[in-house]
Amino acid sequence: MTTIVTDGAADLPQAERIPGNVVVVRGSVRIGSEPWHGDLREFWQEIGKGPELPATEAPTVAQLAAAYAGDEPVLAVHVSSELSRTLAHAEEAAAGVAGPVEVVDSRSLSVGTGLVVLAASEAADAGVVGERLRSMVDGWVDQLHVHGLIDDVGFLVHGERAGLVVAKVGRHAHRHVVAVKGHVIPIRQVRHRSEALRELSDHIREHVVGGVSRWAVGHGDAPDVDEFVERLAGVFGCDPSYVSLMGAPVGSHMGPRSLLVGFFSDS
Repeated sequence: MTTIVTDGAADLPQAERIPGNVVVVRGSVRIGSEPWHGDLREFWQEIGKGPELPATEAPTVAQLAAAYAGDEPVLAVHVSSELSRTLAHAEEAAAGVAGPVEVVDSRSLSVGTGLVVLAASEAADAGVVGERLRSMVDGWVDQLHVHGLIDDVGFLVHGERAGLVVAKVGRHAHRHVVAVKGHVIPIRQVRHRSEALRELSDHIREHVVGGVSRWAVGHGDAPDVDEFVERLAGVFGCDPSYVSLMGAPVGSHMGPRSLLVGFFSDS
């Protein structure tokens, strides 16, 4: 069976729900100058206190090579190459191992990458292999939409991932509604969270033309996530595949109270 390898920037369901053919390779995390090894709830509590900001490092080439090693084929689905060095490390690692490894740029992050990983896992578990599996995964990457709300863009600025968000709309005292397709794309800035949630919901609705096959939500310990998921269930006409706290690799840049929605559009 093909093993699906991904990285910590792919936000998946809780550990007990991660399929057995999925391997997650995680990089390092710091808060201020100190390494971080706690659980996710503690991570969000810690960065919510301030003033120390988090930082992450992509998995190393050696870490990824260890995950790819073996006789079984590997499909490596990683965070967007425009947002992380992980894909470059993955390609170097794949070139250095003996077994067959296919590296896929999800052009996404968080639950977007997570949805692709889970779909690939299900297909591999059903016996899909080789070029057919790669073709299916490429199709899911094309169908994938990711939209989000950044409540405090200061975390994105600190992580040097702000790019067009700050260049186009500035940062002060506003929430930012964004999309992700390879990189972070600014949609609109609004002052109040309630307005930002409406804007995000409306923007998602515009992209749900032919229905969705699956969707998921990642959040930065957002207190209103349950209400938001209920609203989206009405938009999508079905319940989410999962809702998860963002891990440190994405959460360090998105910040507290952030939201990300990923879905496969059938249109």
